[in-house]
Amino acid sequence: MAEKDVKNRVSAFTKYLDDIGVKQYELTTEGGKYHYHGTRKGAPIAITFDPGTIPDGTYNVFVSDPQRDSQWQGVISPGKDGAYTLHKKGEKQKQPVIEPPAEKAPTPKEAEAPAAAKPKASGKYAIHIVRDIEQDDSNRETGRIVITDPNNEIKANCEYISGSRGAKHAPHVEKYLLERNICVFTPIGQNKKPQNGLRIKDDTFKGLGRDSILIHEDKPPVGTLGCFGIKDAESWAKFEKAWNDIPKEQRPCEMCPLKKEEYDKLKELPQNAK
Repeated sequence: MAEKDVKNRVSAFTKYLDDIGVKQYELTTEGGKYHYHGTRKGAPIAITFDPGTIPDGTYNVFVSDPQRDSQWQGVISPGKDGAYTLHKKGEKQKQPVIEPPAEKAPTPKEAEAPAAAKPKASGKYAIHIVRDIEQDDSNRETGRIVITDPNNEIKANCEYISGSRGAKHAPHVEKYLLERNICVFTPIGQNKKPQNGLRIKDDTFKGLGRDSILIHEDKPPVGTLGCFGIKDAESWAKFEKAWNDIPKEQRPCEMCPLKKEEYDKLKELPQNAK
């Protein structure tokens, strides 16, 4: 696709996002898809425009938020003026509005279905980020960073804060690429002393305009410039020990998001019910 066509298409998509009330969004492109992460009605939302195998400019639309998996909403296609309009089942909607699907009440058979299987042991060490669903500031994010051993036993479970000190929280990506060793770094700002941190590789944020993001202790004042700040010295000490206790060659090289319901199941495992 010519560069001019790409710019026109991205411009049309961003206008479409404005029309449906998505705010403060960030754009990434991967595999011919356009990914938008932003907020709508105060809640985080992600929208993916996927061309699939259709060559005529028609795109599938998928919407997801922290409480739902990705849901197909319909397709959008450009009109004569270049604007994109949402269609569903071949019929044009009166207004291009995307709403998350209503939760379906379980049928009797579904209500009687056995509980979901507990997470199986992964056979390797892992580190996950569990984001809080409710956020009170669009620039700040809170949640937990969890380290588990090959038997899914939790070795560190630390609250974090990202952003709120004049910069937005770390971008949401599919996985955060990690260095193997905890390093010494000097935070940005006056009178900042060197401290330890686990660096996230800059390749994680390629094309997003962010770099130099680490996991480290959040020292006063509260908040970070985008790093994942572990909330107190005791929690950071537990995180650092758990990480250093992992043999170097077995340390995870990526940190992936974990859904709240998956995190709850992890805590319910016998080895974590302490």
